[in-house]
Amino acid sequence: MVFESYLAWTELMMTSLAVARPLLEAILGADAQRFLELTTIEFPPATPESMALMHESRYRVEKAWREFMTTYPLVVGPVWTQPPFEHGYDIVSAETAMKVVELFRFVMPANLMGLRRPASRPVSPTTYRPASRSWDVDARRPLPRRGRSD
Repeated sequence: MVFESYLAWTELMMTSLAVARPLLEAILGADAQRFLELTTIEFPPATPESMALMHESRYRVEKAWREFMTTYPLVVGPVWTQPPFEHGYDIVSAETAMKVVELFRFVMPANLMGLRRPASRPVSPTTYRPASRSWDVDARRPLPRRGRSD
């Protein structure tokens, strides 16, 4: 079912991007446009029938997910399945761009169903364990202490 959700999510996203692409090109930077070029998978133009099948697949995944959640009400997993990549890695080639897409495969079923992850916790860039609140994960340095303003 996870693979089916991946395929359904991909087809829905690519179909939506095909429609929105001209609007996105006006606001996306060169790197973002390059990533979209490298990760675009060509699907036949959407028809009412293909749209119905895409949503039918989405509902089938949602039903299986709900059944799973009756037995396992809490699912814990990574937002990304690998450590962060170097800046620019996602736009080197189609192969590296698709590897980046694979990083978030764990969250695709939830994205497909429009669910949000209930909690996300930053991790230390050195140990990949939950970081303390005083750690700036993006800058890889401690955050400055904040004094009281009163």
